[in-house]
Amino acid sequence: MKAPLYQFAAALLVCLLVIGGYVAWYFTVVGTRDAVASLAADVAAKEAESVRASSDRASAGALAEDEAFVSAHLLAPGDIVGFLERFEATGKTVGATVSVASVDDTQEAQGSIDLSFSVTGSFDAVLRALGALEHGPYASRTKTVSLSQAGDGWEAAGVMTVAIVATSTP
Repeated sequence: MKAPLYQFAAALLVCLLVIGGYVAWYFTVVGTRDAVASLAADVAAKEAESVRASSDRASAGALAEDEAFVSAHLLAPGDIVGFLERFEATGKTVGATVSVASVDDTQEAQGSIDLSFSVTGSFDAVLRALGALEHGPYASRTKTVSLSQAGDGWEAAGVMTVAIVATSTP
């Protein structure tokens, strides 16, 4: 009768070893699962950060393009003399004479200068020159303009505001 007791003890021992192995394996798998979940959360956070960084880079690129577009329409303070020369040369292309009487730069810090100018020539040439000056490459606005007949031709005198790159913010 001793044999069944040994068999029972051996079976119980094997069963306890299997249960112990299963429990050890279970806790190993649970620990690995928690580590994997933590790593997955880290990867998701990094991917979200990467998407935000990519979006920020795209926004920065679009902002740079917008700044370049706006800057193309603003006169640089160092380019005022060249602008005045081109401003006066504009009339020659349509057969009129454009002359700048004065430049008021008191508003330069806020981003604009005022030009007092006159245009002389035939009626057609004066109006074409005024149109060319108003629709030049820089942001500008004609404040005042008066048209009068002067001898054989016509003369337009006016004041135009030209946007420049502001040297300070108001």
